[in-house]
Amino acid sequence: MKKKELKYFKTIRDYFEIFLPNQKGASYHTIKNYKICMNQFLDFAKDYLGIKLRDFDFNDTTIELVESFLEYGENEYHWSAQTRNLKLAAIRSFYKYSANHDITLIDIYLKLMTIPIKSVTKGTVIDFFSEKELELLLNQPNQSNIKDRRNLAMMITLYDTGARIQELLNIRIKDISLESSPHIAIYGKGKKCA
Repeated sequence: MKKKELKYFKTIRDYFEIFLPNQKGASYHTIKNYKICMNQFLDFAKDYLGIKLRDFDFNDTTIELVESFLEYGENEYHWSAQTRNLKLAAIRSFYKYSANHDITLIDIYLKLMTIPIKSVTKGTVIDFFSEKELELLLNQPNQSNIKDRRNLAMMITLYDTGARIQELLNIRIKDISLESSPHIAIYGKGKKCA
């Protein structure tokens, strides 16, 4: 393996083992998804370029290669526009890191930044429950049953906070305050508190 190829794979190792977890503080899920993306990208690149993986180098990364990878994912794996954009963001993140550590790679990173983000179609707007609908829903649990009282409390909390079910399940006692201004700290994706 030539020195230039070693540089590419050493940079990937440092990106995933040092930068993302220790310096950027990325979550386990983010790191896992970025690894999946880079594996998919490199598998595609070796087939597209007709080379062995060990021969891949920074200079093999072109706009044409990345755009072909994204198009392939949309066509073969039926990636949504949002998934495609996340894959592009993961690739850009790695090349930004690489360019920050080697000035000769800035050109590659800047070229990748010219690939446009696809518009994401917004889903259907969901209306709030009317008071009558909400009352009907909240009257469903049998309040003489302890599990139903728990379910009612969960339903009210979900409705009042707008939390996802997993966020609700992750609430700990220390996240609840019943002091002068009662509130619940809810930690969403990326450990963001709301």
